[in-house]
Amino acid sequence: MVWARDRQGVYKDRLISKYRIEASVSGSGWEMLASSEDRLPDDPKKREKTMLSSLAEPAEKQEWEALSARLSDLNRELAAVQKLPAALFRDLRAARADPRA
Repeated sequence: MVWARDRQGVYKDRLISKYRIEASVSGSGWEMLASSEDRLPDDPKKREKTMLSSLAEPAEKQEWEALSARLSDLNRELAAVQKLPAALFRDLRAARADPRA
C-alpha cells in the first residue's frame, strides 16, 4: 500500500484529509477497512461545527443552522456595502488637526 496524496512528490506540505481504504481477497468484492468518515475535520471551523452538531439536540441544530444562514447573509450584505473613499478620511483628519476648523 502506498499512502500518498501526491505521486510526484511535489506537495510535501499537504496531508490527506479524506480517505477510504478497501481490501479484496478475490478482486471482485471489496470491503471497507477504514475511512475518514469518523474523524474530525482538519479545518478548525469545520471541526467546531461537527463537534457542536454531534452534541446538540435537534432543536439546537435547527437554530444553529438558521443562525449560520443568517450570518452568511449578513456577511454577503456587508461585503456589498460600498467602501468610503480614503480621501474622505484624509479630509476629516486634516479638519480635526486645524484648530480653526
